[in-house]
Amino acid sequence: MIGDRIRARRRELGLTQEQLAAGLFDRSYISRIEANEVVPPLATLRLLAERLGKPVGFFLGEQDEFARRRVIHDYVQRGRRYTRKRRFGEAVRAFRMALELLEQDEDSPLLLSVQVDLAYALACLNQAEEAGRCLFAALNLLARVPLDRCPPGTTFRLHYTRGKLAFQRDELAVAAEAFRLAASAAGRPADRIRAHVALASTLFRQGHYREALAYYATGLPDRERPPRAAPSSGRGHARGSHAEAAASATLGDARGSLVEPAAAPTPGNARSRSEPAPEPAGVPAAPGQAGAGGVPPARASAPAPVPVPVRHLPSTLIAACHHGVGVCYCALNQLDLAAYHLERAIQLYRGRDPARVLTATHDLGVVQARQGAWRLGRQRLRQCLAGYRRIGRLDGVASVLVDLANLELAAGRHRRALVLARIARCRARQAQRPRLYLSAMAVEARALDALDPSAARALDGVVRDLRALG
Repeated sequence: MIGDRIRARRRELGLTQEQLAAGLFDRSYISRIEANEVVPPLATLRLLAERLGKPVGFFLGEQDEFARRRVIHDYVQRGRRYTRKRRFGEAVRAFRMALELLEQDEDSPLLLSVQVDLAYALACLNQAEEAGRCLFAALNLLARVPLDRCPPGTTFRLHYTRGKLAFQRDELAVAAEAFRLAASAAGRPADRIRAHVALASTLFRQGHYREALAYYATGLPDRERPPRAAPSSGRGHARGSHAEAAASATLGDARGSLVEPAAAPTPGNARSRSEPAPEPAGVPAAPGQAGAGGVPPARASAPAPVPVPVRHLPSTLIAACHHGVGVCYCALNQLDLAAYHLERAIQLYRGRDPARVLTATHDLGVVQARQGAWRLGRQRLRQCLAGYRRIGRLDGVASVLVDLANLELAAGRHRRALVLARIARCRARQAQRPRLYLSAMAVEARALDALDPSAARALDGVVRDLRALG
């Protein structure tokens, strides 16, 4: 065992535990290692090996497979524990340590599982390129390692990570397929709900609001679930007043990332973050903006979500479902239901996930403004603006500024709307959010139209060209 070898080498050199620990650790920690009560991390083992004048392999025991496996298991479990706590940087370091020790196991099921776990943690850190390499390595192993030999949950994490990366690259059809496979492979109800929430975010972004609503609702108690067939505004639904359209004109473009509960990967503003997860898809534009005068209908061939028992689910996961249901109802122009579910989401997020409290409050402010409660909606949006600035979220700042500019535009304060839209465009450029940038330009063009129609026509041409370029 590792502890036995450390103790033997220390005694061979005539060192006490205090001398070995000096400047590095507490003596009691060395005592616990030598008693085999704890397995030291590889970084700690390297420090001890350097002080004891032996290579790390001497203490791992190159012929002692049990000791090596125990160290690997320790790193894997540590990485998964960090992932559950959303400490993805530490999870990446732990998984990389495990991979370093697993290099000689070319056909190990554990190697495939760790590659998937590492890809997931990297994707949550928005390191898509490196995450893609790890996922590609895991997929290459599938030719030699059947998934049924891998640790439980590997199949779910493989499909979920593939979907998350596809979502980040805007490959929505691939992402939807991967999330459906993840839901069918999930062994735990909470994992299936996470896959449903991610799939709902993908469907929402594609404009399939009713289908997204059905998947978001699978994580809600029966008494709070919407009916099977949500009331439809139809393709011929009228746009409504100019003020209502102005209050929500940018949100369909501003949203674009994966909804994930706190136990999984995503967090940040749902309007524009590059983050799957683990965050609600957000409020889209008024129904008239989704297509030729109405909300796109749900696909007739889409399978109904499989019922999931919702007892003992994490509160943040239930909150994410309420949040998603709320923004879907807003897309369907059912604002009272949208406000109810967003308020429930805020209650469940509060004290657990401050970032998502901010996002849900932002959405609720927009809904209240569309309901006609302009002062209350504006007050909530200003609170969110201060919150986003405090945590350094430029995309959130840009999104709130666009919403506030729409409110000023609807109130006839065109110069103020123009100023806010231009600041929002600057922040969106700094945050590298093209959709938000286009939304801010569209508001700027409308404000200019009221002040200087000739300048507005020129800016409209620029907006059209940018949209055509994608």
